[in-house]
Amino acid sequence: MPNFKSTTKHHCPGPKAGMSGNCSMYKGFCKRHQKQCEKHPTEYHLTIEECPKCEFVREMEEKREREAIQRQKDAEAAEKAAKEEAESYGKPKPSKNKLGRIWTGSRKDKNKENDKDKDKNEN
Repeated sequence: MPNFKSTTKHHCPGPKAGMSGNCSMYKGFCKRHQKQCEKHPTEYHLTIEECPKCEFVREMEEKREREAIQRQKDAEAAEKAAKEEAESYGKPKPSKNKLGRIWTGSRKDKNKENDKDKDKNEN
């Protein structure tokens, strides 16, 4: 029959994380494999890892920084697109002919060129 009066033993996560050595238990944590967080005195973590609360805060700050950079890039792209649109306002967009070449002139200019090419070919 088990002894119910004894306290439960702390199971150190150090050996599971690949850390070797005997455990040295002190007030619910292993002094050899774990340490107390400097910012969060109630948190204990493995000596080879970062405090989970500190890690979460760091990840959130990095995420906010990435989002701020992305918002800035999006704003710059929108500003550039608005500037290009304002510059091209009222100008006809270049059209592509059957060969995929862009023609920036008018139809009259195109017809004149075609007539010149025909005249050259006939001679």
